[in-house]
Amino acid sequence: MSLRAVPAPAPPSSSVQGWQYSLRLPHHARAPQVGRATVRTVLRAHELHEPTELVDSAELLCSELVTNAYRYAAGEMFLRLRWEPRAAVLRLSVRDMSPEPPTPAGADPYDTSGRGLFLIRRLAIRWGVYDFARTGGGKVVWAELSSPLRPDDTAN
Repeated sequence: MSLRAVPAPAPPSSSVQGWQYSLRLPHHARAPQVGRATVRTVLRAHELHEPTELVDSAELLCSELVTNAYRYAAGEMFLRLRWEPRAAVLRLSVRDMSPEPPTPAGADPYDTSGRGLFLIRRLAIRWGVYDFARTGGGKVVWAELSSPLRPDDTAN
C-alpha cells in the first residue's frame, strides 16, 4: 500500500490562509480506515479537534465517501481535504474512476448498509458530484462541513 500525504497551501484569499491536503489511496479494503486516520491527524495538527463534532462528522463523511469509491469503482482513489478559515468550512472530496454518480439505496430501517448518501445529506451543509467524463474520466463526490467554531477562531 503506497500512501502519501502532500500538504498544498491554498492560495491566500486574505491575510488568513486556508490549507489543502491530498492523499492517494489504493483500491484496498483498508482505504476507509486510512482516510479516517488521515482526517483525524490533519484536523488535530491544525488544532481543529475541539470541539469534537467537526472531527467526528469529518471522519464519518470520509468513511462513507471512500467506502463508496472502494465498493463501486475500480482502481485507486484520491481523498482531498480543504479548509476555508474565513467561512469555517471543511470540504472533503473523493475522486474515483467510475463515471457513475452515487445513487441513494432504498435502505430499510434495519439494514446495516445503504445509508451512505443519507448520512452525507444529513451531516453536510452542501454536497455534490463533479463529472470528469470529458476530461479523463471518473468523478469527484464532495461534501462540506461547517465548523462549530467561529471563523475568527480558526486561523490555524
